[in-house]
Amino acid sequence: MIVKFAAIVGVLVLVTIVCAISVGWLLARPVQTRIGNPPADLNAEHVTFGSDSGATVHGWWCPVQDAKGAVLLLPGIRANRLSMVERARFLRRADYSVLLIDFQATG
Repeated sequence: MIVKFAAIVGVLVLVTIVCAISVGWLLARPVQTRIGNPPADLNAEHVTFGSDSGATVHGWWCPVQDAKGAVLLLPGIRANRLSMVERARFLRRADYSVLLIDFQATG
C-alpha cells in the first residue's frame, strides 16, 4: 500500500516537473519573424554588428539631426524591433536618435 502510494506521488511529481519545463520552454522560446523594411517615417538605416557570441545583430538606426541623445530600444521576450516602432516614433518626435535591434533568433 505504501509502495503504491509512493509510486503514484513520484509519478505526479515527475509529470508536474515535465509540465513546468514544457510551459517555460513554450513561453520563452524564440519566434523567428521576417522583419522587412522599416517604416518610411522613421528614416531608418539598416545596421548590423557582431556580438561576443559570434552572432550578427540586426537593427535599424534612426538618426535625428541635432539630437538630444540616443536611445537603444530592446524588445521584450519573444518580440522583435517591430514591437518598438511606436516608441521609436515618440522618441524621434522628442528629438532623440533611436537604435532598434533584434535579439538572436527573433528577427
